[in-house]
Order: sequence, then structure tokens, then C-alpha cells
Amino acid sequence: MEILKELCEEALNCLSDTLRFELFTEQTHCYIKVEDINDSKTKKYLSIYLVNIAAQLIQINLDIWAGLFDEKSCHLDVRKSLTNIIGEDNSICEQEKTTKRNPWILECISHLLLNLVRSNSVICDCLLPYGRLHGLEIVHKSANEPGLDLIGLYETDSIGICIGETKAYEKSPSKGLKDAFQKFHQVENGDYDSDIRAFISNIRYSLDREIQNKISGSFWRNERRYYPTIGYSNERKPRWNQNREYIKSLEISCDKKIIIPLSICDFRDFFDDIAENMRLIVLAWEGGQNVQQILSSINEEVTQV
Repeated sequence: MEILKELCEEALNCLSDTLRFELFTEQTHCYIKVEDINDSKTKKYLSIYLVNIAAQLIQINLDIWAGLFDEKSCHLDVRKSLTNIIGEDNSICEQEKTTKRNPWILECISHLLLNLVRSNSVICDCLLPYGRLHGLEIVHKSANEPGLDLIGLYETDSIGICIGETKAYEKSPSKGLKDAFQKFHQVENGDYDSDIRAFISNIRYSLDREIQNKISGSFWRNERRYYPTIGYSNERKPRWNQNREYIKSLEISCDKKIIIPLSICDFRDFFDDIAENMRLIVLAWEGGQNVQQILSSINEEVTQV
């Protein structure tokens, strides 16, 4: 399992260096332009990160820990987890991809982008200026599980909660955005307070005592941020700078409503490629390849492309 951990650390370093971000501020919200998400090498390193999420190695405090696996059966356990989430191969039906696999992959990418706040000063300035991320909820094993897609704990001048909602809507990104903000309005109404409290209860004792002492009451009512991540086909051209009423009516400042649109080339192939890369990474690990061999094979394949 240490190999998967080392691969994940390398993937985080590479993605932090590779992905580029630019922040735009509008009257009612902000949005981020993410570049190089469609790059072949980016997809390879995304796949490594997703394997670690599928294996549940990335903990709620964002440490990477391999301590819950028996070394004798770990390969089989990880392969089972992978198959349950993304299927044995890409021949699964289109409905399965659209409603389960693709949304799960996008949730993991959303988790990654927030995780990069810790190492990429540009995305930190975009998503969490002058702040520090203390942890993120572990990604659901199914995108169809009820609740919030992403919950995080951060600190700026005070402790706050960030809420993420992801929508993989190939042809209707505007609907995806509206659906995400509908969930955020429900959060504002207190509908998901129990989910937030459960997350805080789970993460609390992994935090420094100083941070624990700052957590009291419904503190997120005073400090919170919303991050909708919308994955869609690059053939669609939504206007992310448009001021919409359902965004405006979410009564927090515009810099705390940050849209993350991901314009994806060859939308269906993008998710197929990531899923297949995940299987190949686990296959190489099962075959006894070490970290450098797996990374070299990734780089060789990218060069050939």
C-alpha cells in the first residue's frame, strides 16, 4: 500500500504544478477558469489520486494512510473497491456511467481541487485567500448517496465550513449550476446541519487542540463558502459571468460563492480514459511495478500520445 501512497503524493505534486487557475469576480459570485484539465498527463495523475480515494487511503484530515489493509489481500481489496465504483471495464451501460461513475469521478476531482489549496498558492488565492484547509469529508463510495457532496473545514480569521456540490451534466451546465445552488439554499435553511455536525464530530479529534477550542456552536452560520463544480462538454458555451437570481439570493458575499466550471473535451472519453487509467495503475501495482516504473510508464504513454 505504500506504493499507492507514494504515487498519490507524486500525483498531488504534479497536479499542483500542472493545473492553472484564474479567478474572475462578478457582482453576485466568482468563478475560476481551470486550464489543462484535459491534458493527457493530467488525466493520468488524476487517475492516481482517484485510486487512492477508491482505496480510502486519503483520510478526513487529508493525510494519506495505508494502515487499514492486510498486505496479503490489499491488491484484491483495492481491485474490488475499484470495480464496485467504476465497473470492471468501460463496457458498462451508458446510464451507469451517467448517473453513477462519471458523477463519482467528478466528486473526486472536486475533492482534489480543494486539496490543492494546501500546496498551490494560486488556487489558494482563488478558493481560500489567506486561509488554511484543515480537512475534507471522505468522498462517498457512490455518487447517489444522499447528503452533501463535499464538506471541508477551513480557517481564515475564524473557523468556517466549505460546501461543495458537483454536477456532471454533459449538455446542460446551466441546469447543473441551478441544481447545485438549490442544494446550497437548503444548507442555508438548515436542512443539512446534521451532516455538517457529523463531519465536525469525525474530524475534530484529528485537529490540533488550538483548532478544537475554536469550534463551538453552529459556527458555520457565521463563516461558510460554497463551491459548485460543474463538468460539461466544451461544445457548450455557458456564460459563467451571468448574474443569476438564484445566486444573488444566496445571502453571503460574492467571494464566498465560487463556481468551478470544468470545460471537458470529448466528455464521455474523458471519463472513460480516467476509469481505464485507474484500472491500469492497479494492474501495474499488482504486477509488482514500483513507483518509478509506474510513473515512467505514465510518462511514456503521454509522450506517445
